[in-house]
Amino acid sequence: MKRTGFPFRVLTTLLLLGMSGSLIWFGVWTNRMAGRDYAFELKHTSGNLFSEVLYLKGNYEYFVDLDMETAAAYFRKAVVHDPLLIEAWFALAKVHAVQGRKEETQKLCDLLLPSISHVSTWKWQEFLLAFDLGDEKRFAETLNFILARLAHRRNEAFLLAHTFWRDWNGIILHVTAENRKLCFEQLLSSRETDLAVRLWERMKEDRVPVDKDLGLRFCQFLMENDRMKMAKELWREITGSAGLGVCDGEFGTEPLNTAFGWRFGKTPAAIIEITRQGCTSGDGCLHIRFNGTENVAFHHVSQTVPVEPGRKYRLHFFRRSSALTTDKGVFLEVTGYRCSGLNVATSPVGGTTPWTEEELEVAVPDACEAITVKVSRKDSLRFDNKISGDYWLDGVAVE
Repeated sequence: MKRTGFPFRVLTTLLLLGMSGSLIWFGVWTNRMAGRDYAFELKHTSGNLFSEVLYLKGNYEYFVDLDMETAAAYFRKAVVHDPLLIEAWFALAKVHAVQGRKEETQKLCDLLLPSISHVSTWKWQEFLLAFDLGDEKRFAETLNFILARLAHRRNEAFLLAHTFWRDWNGIILHVTAENRKLCFEQLLSSRETDLAVRLWERMKEDRVPVDKDLGLRFCQFLMENDRMKMAKELWREITGSAGLGVCDGEFGTEPLNTAFGWRFGKTPAAIIEITRQGCTSGDGCLHIRFNGTENVAFHHVSQTVPVEPGRKYRLHFFRRSSALTTDKGVFLEVTGYRCSGLNVATSPVGGTTPWTEEELEVAVPDACEAITVKVSRKDSLRFDNKISGDYWLDGVAVE
């Protein structure tokens, strides 16, 4: 019994030592992989039992040594070790695509992609693979998926799509209705005026829902790119008005700060606000409080007003002041918007005055589709030039 028990104990001891060594080896490797010790992983061949290490070595061969064949061999081994290592499948397909082996790449795609077609995680890799293959159908499908569901990838997707189709026309033709709004916003950011106008018309035909903010943004875009007539038509659609004259002249709502609405700038020399107290209209009025800290050249409240070229108008408004200092008062100024031949102004107001009705004749030049009404104050050349006091404006109209 003693002799037969001895070999058993030896074998058991050896087996336990082997298991201990394996566990130590496994612990060292998992620790190094968790710590991303890439130098260690690349140096030791014993790590080839891990699919992640094989994938790393494949990437090293592909990106550093530029050895496509060796890289492909590592990627094949990685997917054999772990068929669920999706990034290794994509890497192998990319190597085949770069090598011009489209038939093998297509087989891999047909094998892999149907099983992950609705998984967002891998859509970007599928998108890049379709780009490498020149597969227009798959490229368009993945582009629309990314635009609809992967917001953080949209700018890159549009850039790659522009490279793939060489211009925006190709993108417009391939985006689905749900993504046309995103494509339209990208066209605005890229200053593609003609294409933006074309896509807008298509969106209207297809009844793609567009919110007011985007409509206002497009209106501003048209104004900045000398499409004033279309901007005025769009403004009529947005506001439901006749489209001409001052918007919200009684200051009943907060400023739009875009398109044909009021724009309030910022300056440390004054507080600009809409108040409901002491107004002539009851809805609200503009209140500017100068704090006496600067000799400010004020031009921080304005509105671009759509008008008919060649017509004569009358600017009508109410104003009030309280303890406005310095020799340079506050006045209203009217100029042509992106056109010359018009620059008229009211008399400056200073000191303390009650609500007073004023008018100003405005002759619009033939080349002007819009005018700018601006609350202004010129800087003073006197020693005591820091303006303080209050100014109110209400009931502004251009008729």
